[in-house]
Amino acid sequence: MTWDNVDFEKKEIYVKNIYDYQDTKKIVPRTKTPSSVRTIPLLPELSIILKQLKKEQAEWQLKNKYRDPENAVFKSSECKIPTDTGCIKTLMLIQDEINIPRKQQIATHGLRHTLASYLLAKGVQIKYVSELLGHKNTAITMRAYEHLLKEQNIEQQGKTLNALNELSK
Repeated sequence: MTWDNVDFEKKEIYVKNIYDYQDTKKIVPRTKTPSSVRTIPLLPELSIILKQLKKEQAEWQLKNKYRDPENAVFKSSECKIPTDTGCIKTLMLIQDEINIPRKQQIATHGLRHTLASYLLAKGVQIKYVSELLGHKNTAITMRAYEHLLKEQNIEQQGKTLNALNELSK
């Protein structure tokens, strides 16, 4: 993710780049699939954290006479883009620090799954969740979260029966 993909004014993050680990070893202006290009809402709490990070990076870069050619939001202490493995290890260390048992810890993809499950459980429409995840269509999302949707169907069945019972009164 690059800083130009973070819009503090509109409170949005744009997903439109990937880091090419295999060929160029650079941030490239494409995504895994066309549907992966998307806009994600920027929570106020995250906005505060990202603004602080941007400020600290600017101060460090000025002090060390460094200019980041990639304008990346996240860099290691060696000024490199963190690898997927590095991100997972860091997430595990954070979970260790807050005493989450190893068997209950999740990796970065687990965070994505947890977000989608939470939003669906809270009644957020599947079409929006699908777009947020960058799925090509809602069928992909429905397959992945079918177990949650079955629970919601039972709840909807109860609401339907109640609504129909009101008609017969």
